[in-house]
Amino acid sequence: MAKEQQYTDSQRRQNQWPELAKTLDIDSPENIVEVAKSKAELFSKNRIKTHQIRNFYGAINQLKLDYEQSRNMDEDKFSEGAWKKLNRELVLLKPKLAYAKGRNKDVEQFTKFMTEAIDKAITSTNKKQALENFFELVQAVVAYHKYFGDGEK
Repeated sequence: MAKEQQYTDSQRRQNQWPELAKTLDIDSPENIVEVAKSKAELFSKNRIKTHQIRNFYGAINQLKLDYEQSRNMDEDKFSEGAWKKLNRELVLLKPKLAYAKGRNKDVEQFTKFMTEAIDKAITSTNKKQALENFFELVQAVVAYHKYFGDGEK
């Protein structure tokens, strides 16, 4: 399990930011929230606009809907076919991120972070847990980004 740790404002100023675990399936909810909070604060300070994050969030919501439909077919198993489809959709989020970065260099850190999270979900052993953690991570980033002022100033 990822080491659970509370990060203070002084630690953030000293560049001691929380990081995601090696794979998303082993990350703790506490760490996911801390990472999301620190990244959202950074994105807000770098003036990333809400609509830039929400465009990506819309694609994630569609992926989440596909995941929930696959999962509801059989609660105990996550079929190989369902994972292949979701894995494909996860990988195809990367070009969307690259396009956003190409249009606006301000989103470079967001693009890098989300690409890293996608890679950590893909390389996870427990695919169901990794996807659920990925969805929670993105949702928390959006929420904290709004909390920190959403870069619209």
